[in-house]
Amino acid sequence: MSNPFEDADALYRVLVNSEGQYSLWPADIAVPAGWATAHDADSRSNCLEYVEAQWADMRPDSLVQAQRTRKADDASARRPLSANEEFMCAFDRGDDLGVFGPRGIVLAGWRVRGQLDVATVQLALDDVVARHEALRTTIIRDKDAPYARVSPPSPVALTVVDLPSAAGEADRECLAHEFLDEVDRHGRLGSTELPLLRATLARFDEDDAVFVLVTNHLASDGWSMHVLMRDFAICYATRRGLPAPELPVTRQLGEYAHWQQEVRNSESAAIAREYWQDTLSGGEMLILPTDRPRRLDVPPVYSVYRFVLDQELAGAATALAKSLHSSPFMVLFACFNLFLHRRTGVTDIVSPVITSGRTEPGFEDTVGTLFNFLPIRTDVSGCASFADLVRRTRASLLEAYSYELPFGEIIAKSEPELMAGPIMNVSSVVSAFQISQFPPETGADDIGGLRFSALRRRLKSLVDVSEIPDGNLWELDLHPDGDVVGVVKYNSLDFDLPTIAAMVDEYRELLLASLKSPDAALPK
Repeated sequence: MSNPFEDADALYRVLVNSEGQYSLWPADIAVPAGWATAHDADSRSNCLEYVEAQWADMRPDSLVQAQRTRKADDASARRPLSANEEFMCAFDRGDDLGVFGPRGIVLAGWRVRGQLDVATVQLALDDVVARHEALRTTIIRDKDAPYARVSPPSPVALTVVDLPSAAGEADRECLAHEFLDEVDRHGRLGSTELPLLRATLARFDEDDAVFVLVTNHLASDGWSMHVLMRDFAICYATRRGLPAPELPVTRQLGEYAHWQQEVRNSESAAIAREYWQDTLSGGEMLILPTDRPRRLDVPPVYSVYRFVLDQELAGAATALAKSLHSSPFMVLFACFNLFLHRRTGVTDIVSPVITSGRTEPGFEDTVGTLFNFLPIRTDVSGCASFADLVRRTRASLLEAYSYELPFGEIIAKSEPELMAGPIMNVSSVVSAFQISQFPPETGADDIGGLRFSALRRRLKSLVDVSEIPDGNLWELDLHPDGDVVGVVKYNSLDFDLPTIAAMVDEYRELLLASLKSPDAALPK
């Protein structure tokens, strides 16, 4: 070895001088003047460890603080999963399929009246990503302990396109909804493609545009989309120097996950678990037969069948709800229970509804996948009339809401028979039911001279759209025009369109007959 300082097998000592500087020195070479032995002869690696340990105490204060901050940031960037994120992991089929794949998206669109500056749109979108950590979160699917990792903000991909400027107002409204449908059919955003937000601005002219937001479902839900739009509108107006309300204080998804962990061991959670265990004892999640055996080894092809319940029917449902101290949702869900009973002959019905999952005050403005499934058990036997069924459904729902727990916790304490059908039967699926849910006040209608109106009248049935984790989803939107805009999302590999259309027709007929004579015997 020509250079003794590079001989890894030799013995070394650590020297120190009067200024506190350290040096690695071969043990067989005399100690130079001005230096003293700080660590006697040992292996090279041992001596280097000694130097590293000593140098850690000698670094400039600014460097020490920077490294401490970096370590703290690394620790804060890693957080436990929320209950819903854990539940979604049960549907993990890799980065190309299922909930972690690019078709597991949520989207929403708005007409925007007023001039939009594209550069400011980009900046406002980036502000939204910086504000909401869910849009910067990746779920690390570690086999032993999966966790969420939060990344720094990064720019949002914004696409700008033109729509026909010659179209009249009625045609523009139709084209706006059709454009939203096209984004649904062609939109892709994988769970690792940060930030988990994409935007498209489609302009009829300088004063009229369609604005579409797309997120991965692991980053948001339907409620969150309206929070995102409100925050975008405020950020845009603020950057333009225009009047705008203050952004509300928002609690992050990570806080929600920690809160869930804390309450999991609370007395109220123990009482709720006991309620669900007793309520669901002996019950089985109701399933509907598919048109053909399910192919779980083949990627799904989700489709949507859209329909409208007219103003007369919607008005009658609202009037009956008021007379029975219920909500329109309770009336519509009671009819869904009746539909399930008629389809299957089952009287002891367990069927899931979807809630916002925001049971704790302070998380109304949190963006994330907070929605929850609640398995509602209703016995339709002994109901003398539809009014009786509404009362029974109302009681079941109110009880369930008062003991709400994450779905994963509910089924973890339930008997195996509850989920035996959905898991074991490859020729049937669960059908979930929900009313479209919106934050109480988004405040995004008119901000900074711009007018935003949500696109809520999509009427075209489509094939190959964004996916849901599994099964069928019935969603009804109580539209401001007074009618109900409905959609059934289903896997078209499991069901043919005529089958879904027949289900909707049957539901509509049952609702019409039930609302016409709510005190008469249940329709057969």
